[in-house]
This record gives sequence, C-alpha cells and structure tokens, in this order.
Amino acid sequence: MFEHFSDRARRVMARANHEAGYSGRECICADHILLGLLDEEGVGVAALRILNVNLRSVKLDLEKVTGPRADVPKVGRLPLDAGAKKVIEWAIEEARGLRHNYVGTEHLLLGLLHNEETVAGQVLIGFVEMENVRAGVLEVLGQGPPLPAEAKLPRASTINFDRFADDLLLIRLLEFLDAHEGRIHPVVRDAAYEEAMRLRDVKVELQRHIDAALAKLKEVSDEEEPKDALG
Repeated sequence: MFEHFSDRARRVMARANHEAGYSGRECICADHILLGLLDEEGVGVAALRILNVNLRSVKLDLEKVTGPRADVPKVGRLPLDAGAKKVIEWAIEEARGLRHNYVGTEHLLLGLLHNEETVAGQVLIGFVEMENVRAGVLEVLGQGPPLPAEAKLPRASTINFDRFADDLLLIRLLEFLDAHEGRIHPVVRDAAYEEAMRLRDVKVELQRHIDAALAKLKEVSDEEEPKDALG
C-alpha cells in the first residue's frame, strides 16, 4: 500500500503506528496519522505554516478528544481502521489529481481533510479549508501562485467540543467494529453499525431543531423594542 510513499510519508505512517500503540487502541486511526504528520517537517506541515496554522493548537485540540496516552504501548505493526484506509485512498487520489508520481505528507494532509467522519478530519476542518490547503501545497512546491493575504489570516479552532464529545463516542464504536471485523458475527456487527448511524442521524436532526429554535428566539428578541429603564 505504501510503495509510492515518499520517505517522509513513510515516517508519518511509522509515527502513526507508534501513536496508535500508545493510544490503547488496536488499530491505526486517522488521528494517529495526523499526529505523525504534525511531527514531520514535510510539505504538509509547510503548507499549514503558510496558512499560519498553530500546530500546537491542532495537537491540543486533538488530544482533548482522543484522551490520555497509555503508559504501556502495544507493540508491533497495527492494522489501519476504515477511516485511516480512506485517508490513504484520498491521499493517492490527491496525488493523481495534482499529477504527482508519489504520495507525500501534503497528500496525506489533504486525505485527512477529505475524511470529515474522522476525529482528525473534524479537528483539521476547525482550522483550515480544503481549497486553501491545496493552494498552500502548490505554493510550497512552487507549482502555484502565492495565496492571497486573507487566506493566510490565523484562524482559531471552530470546534464545539461539547457537541463533538457525543460524536466521538459513535466514532469510537465504529473504530472498534472495524478493528474486530473478523471476530464479531456479521449480524451483530451490522446491527451495531445501523444503530450507531441511527443515533447520529437523530442527534444531527435534534441539533438542527435546537439551532432553528435558538435562531428564532434571537430573531424575536432582536425585534422587541428596548424598554425604558425609567419606566
């Protein structure tokens, strides 16, 4: 799978395996790839720096939702979960789209941004937009014009951690099912997937109604005439 990866991209994946071992999980997830990428001074990190992304802030946000590291890591080569596999697939597609004959850290970064269903994807999207990152990559490689100044303005994370915490439980369930694919009866696994997706859909719909109600309340409040404090 990694035969066309650059040396830096291979090191990212080796670090991802290391991070997965310390996470207490049984597979490499997208967040481990992001952690590995942030520690590798390649084109991916250079593109983030061009966009004035605070790498430390990205790491901290990631750690807020992934939890503490294990004291004793799992050893050996761990498998990729479904989300990590999708990241690799998107990275390969990005390399092809940019007419590059290798997969580098920049393509892994774009692959992470494509996969919004993962913890890493949601954290990254809180800081940057896909098109700006792609343009930043081309600028670093000397294959595109410099980004406009407004695209390089520092941006604080837009993640709502209270809302994201619930999503994380569902993501972890799906990761667990992927990691134990061969050991869980297909009927049980499919039922668990179906229930997880149903709960996520219910939560999204509920949040939509809450947001609409809050917006309406604000609209009514704004329309009210301010009362004279003196009566």
